[in-house]
Amino acid sequence: MRTRLAVMPFLAILGMVSASAAMAAAKTYYAPPQQCKTSFLVSDSALKQLFSGAFQEATGSFLYDEGSAALSRLRFAIDARSLQAPSSSLGRSAAMFAITQNPEINFVSDVPVTLKDGAGAIKGTLSLHGKSQAASFDATLSKAEKRGQLRLTLSGKVKREAYGMTVDPTPEQPETGLGDTVSLTLEMQAIAP
Repeated sequence: MRTRLAVMPFLAILGMVSASAAMAAAKTYYAPPQQCKTSFLVSDSALKQLFSGAFQEATGSFLYDEGSAALSRLRFAIDARSLQAPSSSLGRSAAMFAITQNPEINFVSDVPVTLKDGAGAIKGTLSLHGKSQAASFDATLSKAEKRGQLRLTLSGKVKREAYGMTVDPTPEQPETGLGDTVSLTLEMQAIAP
């Protein structure tokens, strides 16, 4: 009985050492604003593209262990005030995202995920329009053209209603027919400093 009790703390310590070793093998990757791209697309109720745009200012970071292909501690922050859209939909896009009241959009994931063949689903929390909700993005990771850099692309869809993203209708642009789905694409080309 004593032998079993003595082995248990040893196994617990061994588990902590193994986890620490795995964390030590992971490198931190960071993408400055000029290395990040974001875009969105809103469809109508018939799933036809209605309007789209992009945010010009964003940053991102993550941990990646090349040996185990494990990605963790993902952070992506977008300055919503950097919105760019065609003039015909700029006002509508700004109103939908409420960029004045909610100037930052964030996606955070602390759940480690192993990417098989450079792809996988990343679950985390998306903060958008002043609300934070669980969200999942399809991720692809590949080596960038520049040596030592990785390109991470996240794509997913969120429901406008879940985030309270209504658009006040106007006579020129009624909300009738506006679909509830917003497609988001977040891309970063990151380097390990």
